[in-house]
Amino acid sequence: MKPHVLQGAGKRDASPATPLLRLADTARKFLEISDSSLLLRRVCEESCGLLTANRALIARVDFGEVIRQEIIQLHQAPPDFIDLAERSTIVQKLPDLFREGRPLVTDGLVFDPGSKLSDAKNQTVCIIPLIVDREPYGWLALIHLSHREYSREDRTLAESLGDLASVAIRNASRQRDSARTLVRGTALSTAATELAEGLGLSAVLESLVKSAARVFGGEAGFRILEGEHLVRAAATPAARFSMKTERAQLDTSLGGRAFSGRRS
Repeated sequence: MKPHVLQGAGKRDASPATPLLRLADTARKFLEISDSSLLLRRVCEESCGLLTANRALIARVDFGEVIRQEIIQLHQAPPDFIDLAERSTIVQKLPDLFREGRPLVTDGLVFDPGSKLSDAKNQTVCIIPLIVDREPYGWLALIHLSHREYSREDRTLAESLGDLASVAIRNASRQRDSARTLVRGTALSTAATELAEGLGLSAVLESLVKSAARVFGGEAGFRILEGEHLVRAAATPAARFSMKTERAQLDTSLGGRAFSGRRS
Protein backbone atom coordinates (compact mmCIF):
# COMPACT_ATOMS: atom_id res chain seq x y z
CA MET A 1 0.00 0.00 0.00
CA LYS A 2 1.40 3.39 -0.98
CA PRO A 3 2.08 5.81 1.88
CA HIS A 4 -0.08 8.94 1.90
CA VAL A 5 1.91 12.03 0.93
CA LEU A 6 0.96 14.85 3.28
CA GLN A 7 -0.43 18.10 1.86
CA GLY A 8 2.32 19.96 3.65
CA ALA A 9 5.12 17.74 2.45
CA GLY A 10 7.68 19.85 0.67
CA LYS A 11 6.90 23.08 2.55
CA ARG A 12 9.87 24.58 4.39
CA ASP A 13 11.38 27.68 5.81
CA ALA A 14 13.05 30.10 3.42
CA SER A 15 16.53 28.95 2.42
CA PRO A 16 19.54 31.20 2.93
CA ALA A 17 20.56 33.33 -0.03
CA THR A 18 23.75 31.46 -0.95
CA PRO A 19 22.12 28.02 -1.29
CA LEU A 20 19.35 29.59 -3.36
CA LEU A 21 21.88 31.01 -5.82
CA ARG A 22 23.52 27.60 -6.10
CA LEU A 23 20.14 25.94 -6.53
CA ALA A 24 19.20 28.33 -9.33
CA ASP A 25 22.11 27.09 -11.43
CA THR A 26 21.31 23.48 -10.52
CA ALA A 27 17.66 23.97 -11.50
CA ARG A 28 18.73 25.28 -14.91
CA LYS A 29 20.96 22.23 -15.44
CA PHE A 30 18.17 19.85 -14.43
CA LEU A 31 15.41 21.43 -16.46
CA GLU A 32 17.37 21.73 -19.70
CA ILE A 33 17.67 17.92 -19.95
CA SER A 34 14.80 15.92 -21.45
CA ASP A 35 16.57 12.54 -21.64
CA SER A 36 15.68 10.62 -18.47
CA SER A 37 18.94 8.67 -18.13
CA LEU A 38 21.07 11.80 -18.59
CA LEU A 39 18.86 13.66 -16.12
CA LEU A 40 19.30 11.03 -13.39
CA ARG A 41 23.05 11.10 -13.93
CA ARG A 42 23.10 14.89 -13.63
CA VAL A 43 20.98 14.76 -10.46
CA CYS A 44 23.55 12.47 -8.84
CA GLU A 45 26.51 14.56 -9.96
CA GLU A 46 25.07 17.92 -8.92
CA SER A 47 23.77 16.62 -5.59
CA CYS A 48 27.16 15.17 -4.70
CA GLY A 49 28.79 18.49 -5.56
CA LEU A 50 26.37 20.65 -3.56
CA LEU A 51 26.46 18.49 -0.43
CA THR A 52 30.06 17.22 -0.80
CA ALA A 53 29.02 13.56 -0.91
CA ASN A 54 31.31 10.79 -2.19
CA ARG A 55 28.66 8.61 -3.80
CA ALA A 56 25.09 8.88 -4.98
CA LEU A 57 22.41 6.51 -6.15
CA ILE A 58 18.80 6.76 -7.24
CA ALA A 59 16.23 4.01 -6.75
CA ARG A 60 12.72 3.48 -8.11
CA VAL A 61 10.21 2.27 -5.56
CA ASP A 62 7.10 0.15 -6.04
CA PHE A 63 4.62 0.04 -3.17
CA GLY A 64 2.70 -3.16 -3.79
CA GLU A 65 1.89 -5.99 -1.42
CA VAL A 66 5.65 -6.06 -0.87
CA ILE A 67 7.74 -2.90 -1.16
CA ARG A 68 10.27 -3.27 -3.95
CA GLN A 69 13.16 -1.00 -4.87
CA GLU A 70 15.49 -1.01 -7.86
CA ILE A 71 18.67 1.02 -8.19
CA ILE A 72 18.47 2.83 -11.54
CA GLN A 73 21.44 5.21 -11.31
CA LEU A 74 24.86 5.08 -9.63
CA HIS A 75 27.51 7.76 -9.25
CA GLN A 76 31.05 6.99 -8.06
CA ALA A 77 29.92 3.61 -6.73
CA PRO A 78 31.05 0.12 -7.81
CA PRO A 79 28.52 -2.02 -9.72
CA ASP A 80 28.31 -4.64 -6.94
CA PHE A 81 26.99 -1.86 -4.73
CA ILE A 82 23.62 -2.16 -6.52
CA ASP A 83 22.69 -5.53 -5.06
CA LEU A 84 23.84 -4.53 -1.59
CA ALA A 85 21.87 -1.28 -1.68
CA GLU A 86 18.70 -2.99 -2.93
CA ARG A 87 18.92 -5.49 -0.08
CA SER A 88 19.64 -2.84 2.55
CA THR A 89 17.20 -2.20 5.36
CA ILE A 90 16.43 1.24 3.96
CA VAL A 91 13.26 -0.36 2.58
CA GLN A 92 11.90 -0.43 6.13
CA LYS A 93 12.21 3.35 6.35
CA LEU A 94 10.46 4.14 3.06
CA PRO A 95 6.84 4.47 4.27
CA ASP A 96 7.83 7.13 6.83
CA LEU A 97 10.18 8.78 4.34
CA PHE A 98 7.41 9.40 1.80
CA ARG A 99 4.78 10.14 4.41
CA GLU A 100 6.87 12.98 5.84
CA GLY A 101 8.29 14.08 2.48
CA ARG A 102 11.60 15.23 3.97
CA PRO A 103 15.19 13.94 3.79
CA LEU A 104 16.38 11.38 6.30
CA VAL A 105 19.97 11.57 7.53
CA THR A 106 21.19 8.29 8.98
CA ASP A 107 24.44 6.60 10.00
CA GLY A 108 24.95 4.53 6.89
CA LEU A 109 22.86 2.13 4.87
CA VAL A 110 22.40 -1.04 6.91
CA PHE A 111 23.40 -4.00 4.75
CA ASP A 112 23.04 -7.71 5.33
CA PRO A 113 25.12 -8.73 8.38
CA GLY A 114 27.32 -11.02 6.29
CA SER A 115 28.20 -8.43 3.63
CA LYS A 116 31.58 -6.75 3.45
CA LEU A 117 29.89 -3.36 3.88
CA SER A 118 27.98 -4.27 7.04
CA ASP A 119 30.35 -2.06 9.07
CA ALA A 120 29.35 1.05 7.11
CA LYS A 121 27.80 2.72 10.15
CA ASN A 122 30.68 5.21 10.27
CA GLN A 123 29.31 6.61 6.98
CA THR A 124 26.62 9.28 6.79
CA VAL A 125 23.81 8.83 4.28
CA CYS A 126 21.17 11.40 3.33
CA ILE A 127 18.10 9.76 1.80
CA ILE A 128 15.91 12.19 -0.16
CA PRO A 129 12.38 11.23 -1.27
CA LEU A 130 11.47 11.85 -4.91
CA ILE A 131 7.74 12.54 -5.28
CA VAL A 132 6.36 12.97 -8.79
CA ASP A 133 2.75 14.12 -9.28
CA ARG A 134 2.10 13.46 -5.59
CA GLU A 135 3.09 9.80 -5.97
CA PRO A 136 6.25 8.13 -4.59
CA TYR A 137 8.74 7.81 -7.45
CA GLY A 138 11.87 6.74 -5.63
CA TRP A 139 14.71 8.06 -3.53
CA LEU A 140 18.07 9.74 -3.95
CA ALA A 141 20.80 8.70 -1.50
CA LEU A 142 23.94 10.77 -0.92
CA ILE A 143 26.69 8.77 0.77
CA HIS A 144 29.55 10.31 2.73
CA LEU A 145 32.34 7.79 3.34
CA SER A 146 33.10 9.42 6.70
CA HIS A 147 30.81 10.91 9.31
CA ARG A 148 29.27 14.26 8.37
CA GLU A 149 26.95 16.43 10.39
CA TYR A 150 24.00 17.87 8.46
CA SER A 151 23.10 21.39 9.51
CA ARG A 152 19.64 22.89 9.10
CA GLU A 153 20.91 24.59 5.94
CA ASP A 154 22.20 21.26 4.58
CA ARG A 155 18.84 19.58 5.21
CA THR A 156 16.99 22.44 3.51
CA LEU A 157 19.37 22.21 0.55
CA ALA A 158 18.84 18.43 0.33
CA GLU A 159 15.06 18.90 0.40
CA SER A 160 15.25 21.53 -2.33
CA LEU A 161 17.37 19.19 -4.45
CA GLY A 162 14.71 16.51 -4.08
CA ASP A 163 12.00 18.95 -5.15
CA LEU A 164 14.00 20.10 -8.18
CA ALA A 165 14.82 16.53 -9.21
CA SER A 166 11.17 15.50 -8.87
CA VAL A 167 9.99 18.38 -11.06
CA ALA A 168 12.68 17.65 -13.66
CA ILE A 169 11.76 13.94 -13.75
CA ARG A 170 8.10 14.84 -14.26
CA ASN A 171 8.92 17.31 -17.04
CA ALA A 172 11.23 14.86 -18.80
CA SER A 173 8.49 12.23 -18.70
CA ARG A 174 5.93 14.64 -20.13
CA GLN A 175 8.29 15.77 -22.89
CA ARG A 176 8.97 12.15 -23.79
CA ASP A 177 5.25 11.41 -23.92
CA SER A 178 4.62 14.51 -26.05
CA ALA A 179 7.37 13.52 -28.46
CA ARG A 180 5.92 10.03 -28.81
CA THR A 181 2.46 11.45 -29.41
CA LEU A 182 3.84 13.76 -32.11
CA VAL A 183 5.70 10.91 -33.83
CA ARG A 184 2.61 8.71 -33.80
CA GLY A 185 0.37 11.48 -35.10
CA THR A 186 2.78 12.31 -37.92
CA ALA A 187 3.19 8.65 -38.89
CA LEU A 188 -0.56 8.02 -38.99
CA SER A 189 -1.17 11.20 -40.95
CA THR A 190 1.47 10.21 -43.52
CA ALA A 191 -0.04 6.74 -43.90
CA ALA A 192 -3.54 8.16 -44.32
CA THR A 193 -2.35 10.63 -46.97
CA GLU A 194 -0.61 7.93 -48.99
CA LEU A 195 -3.64 5.68 -48.79
CA ALA A 196 -5.85 8.53 -50.02
CA GLU A 197 -3.53 9.14 -52.97
CA GLY A 198 -4.35 5.65 -54.23
CA LEU A 199 -0.82 4.26 -54.33
CA GLY A 200 -0.27 0.65 -55.35
CA LEU A 201 -0.64 -2.14 -52.79
CA SER A 202 3.10 -2.67 -52.45
CA ALA A 203 3.79 1.02 -51.80
CA VAL A 204 0.89 1.27 -49.34
CA LEU A 205 2.10 -1.73 -47.35
CA GLU A 206 5.65 -0.37 -47.22
CA SER A 207 4.25 2.91 -45.91
CA LEU A 208 2.10 1.15 -43.32
CA VAL A 209 5.08 -0.89 -42.13
CA LYS A 210 7.18 2.24 -41.58
CA SER A 211 4.31 4.04 -39.88
CA ALA A 212 3.52 1.08 -37.62
CA ALA A 213 7.17 0.83 -36.58
CA ARG A 214 7.23 4.52 -35.65
CA VAL A 215 3.87 4.43 -33.85
CA PHE A 216 4.69 1.41 -31.71
CA GLY A 217 8.42 2.03 -31.38
CA GLY A 218 9.42 -1.38 -32.74
CA GLU A 219 9.51 -3.46 -35.91
CA ALA A 220 6.65 -4.40 -38.19
CA GLY A 221 5.87 -6.65 -41.13
CA PHE A 222 2.96 -7.72 -43.32
CA ARG A 223 2.04 -11.00 -44.99
CA ILE A 224 -0.78 -11.32 -47.51
CA LEU A 225 -2.67 -14.46 -48.48
CA GLU A 226 -1.90 -15.90 -51.91
CA GLY A 227 -3.63 -19.22 -52.44
CA GLU A 228 -2.19 -21.66 -49.89
CA HIS A 229 0.60 -19.35 -48.78
CA LEU A 230 1.15 -16.28 -46.64
CA VAL A 231 3.59 -14.16 -48.58
CA ARG A 232 5.82 -11.55 -46.98
CA ALA A 233 4.77 -8.30 -48.62
CA ALA A 234 6.58 -5.63 -46.59
CA ALA A 235 8.76 -5.49 -43.48
CA THR A 236 11.27 -3.35 -41.65
CA PRO A 237 14.86 -4.73 -41.69
CA ALA A 238 14.71 -6.43 -38.28
CA ALA A 239 11.23 -7.84 -38.97
CA ARG A 240 12.43 -9.16 -42.32
CA PHE A 241 15.16 -11.06 -40.48
CA SER A 242 12.58 -12.56 -38.09
CA MET A 243 10.21 -13.44 -40.96
CA LYS A 244 12.84 -15.70 -42.49
CA THR A 245 10.63 -17.39 -45.06
CA GLU A 246 9.21 -15.28 -47.82
CA ARG A 247 6.34 -17.72 -48.41
CA ALA A 248 4.78 -19.53 -45.42
CA GLN A 249 2.60 -22.48 -46.41
CA LEU A 250 -0.81 -22.90 -44.82
CA ASP A 251 -1.53 -26.27 -43.21
CA THR A 252 -4.80 -27.78 -42.03
CA SER A 253 -4.92 -28.63 -38.32
CA LEU A 254 -7.56 -29.57 -35.76
CA GLY A 255 -7.65 -25.97 -34.63
CA GLY A 256 -8.30 -24.69 -38.12
CA ARG A 257 -5.92 -23.22 -40.67
CA ALA A 258 -2.41 -22.41 -39.55
CA PHE A 259 0.78 -21.67 -41.42
CA SER A 260 4.14 -23.38 -41.32
CA GLY A 261 7.51 -22.21 -42.47
CA ARG A 262 8.05 -24.73 -45.25
CA ARG A 263 9.39 -23.29 -48.45
CA SER A 264 7.52 -23.98 -51.69
